[in-house]
Amino acid sequence: MRYYTKEWYDLMQKTNYTFGMKKIPDQDYSEAEIKAFYDKALKKMIAEEKKCYNEPPFFLFDASDIDPESTDLEDWIFVDEETGSFIRPKSFEEVKSHLEKEQREAQTEYENRRPFDPSETIRLFEESYRTRMKYGGSRFPGWVLEKVDRRLLALNLLPESVYSLLKMEERANQKALRAINKRAEREWSKQRKQIPREVYVALPQHDSCILFLRRHGKDVVMVIREDGFCKEGASPYRKIVFKDVISFEREKGLYIRTYEDQGRRTSNCTYVHDEVYLLTDGSYEIHFLVSTRDVRYVTVRCRGIRCARGVTIEK
Repeated sequence: MRYYTKEWYDLMQKTNYTFGMKKIPDQDYSEAEIKAFYDKALKKMIAEEKKCYNEPPFFLFDASDIDPESTDLEDWIFVDEETGSFIRPKSFEEVKSHLEKEQREAQTEYENRRPFDPSETIRLFEESYRTRMKYGGSRFPGWVLEKVDRRLLALNLLPESVYSLLKMEERANQKALRAINKRAEREWSKQRKQIPREVYVALPQHDSCILFLRRHGKDVVMVIREDGFCKEGASPYRKIVFKDVISFEREKGLYIRTYEDQGRRTSNCTYVHDEVYLLTDGSYEIHFLVSTRDVRYVTVRCRGIRCARGVTIEK
C-alpha cells in the first residue's frame, strides 16, 4: 500500500474526537456533580423516548393522496409481515389496499398503546453507560484519559480546555488525511486511464464482508458478501478470481472466520480499501487493506481478474 496504509486508517480514526461531545467548564467535579450529570442525561433520554413513543404515526404516502395516473407499480414494494418476503403489487388497487391496511394497523396500534414505561429506556441507558465506561476511552489519545474522569467521557462530556486541544488535533488530522486522499486520487486518476474497467469494477465495495481468500491452483479466489449492492432477491455473494497469480502475500495473523447470521454467511473480516496498479509487464498489482480485530495487508499480483455475482455458496 502506498496511500491507504495502516497509518492512513489510524489517522482516519482520529478525525472525530469531539463528535457528539459536549463542553463543560474546567474544574474538579465531585461525586455528587458527576451523579447529577448522569441523572440529567438519563432524564433527557427518557423525555425524548416518551415524546417519540407518543408521536402519532406518520405516513410518507397516504392512501387517499395517490391516483392511478401518477402511480408507477415499479416504484412500490411491500413486505409480508409473516414471511418477511417482498411483495410486488400488480395493480393500483393492490397498492392502495396495502397502504390502507398498513395505515389502519398503525393507527390502531397507536390508539391502543399502553402508557409509556421508562424501564426499557433506563436499562438501555445503563447498559450503554457501562459499555462506554469500558471501551469509550479508546477513541481518545492517552493524555485525555489522564486528564478526564472516565465517567465524564462515558456521559459524552469534556472539560473546555481538553475539548479545545482535541479540536486542534482533529483539524490537523483532517488536514493530513485530506492530503493523503488527494494524492491517492491523483494516482488513481492516472491508473484508471490504463486499467480496463472490468478489472477495477470486479473488486469489492468498501465494507464488504470477506468470506474466503485462498490460493486455488494458479489463481487466488476471494468470496465476499456485499449487502446493499445486489439486486432485490439476488444472492449477495460474489466470487472474484485473480487469474495466473505471480505473487500472493497475505499478512501474518490474518485469519478469516465465517459463521451464520440470520440465514447468511458472514465473517470477522471486512474489506476496507484497495489500490490497483498496472505494471510494465502488463500484470496487475492489487493491494488490499482489510480489517479483522486489526487492519492487515493483502497483495496480489496477477494477469487478470474475473468476477461472478450472485453465486451460491455452501453453508
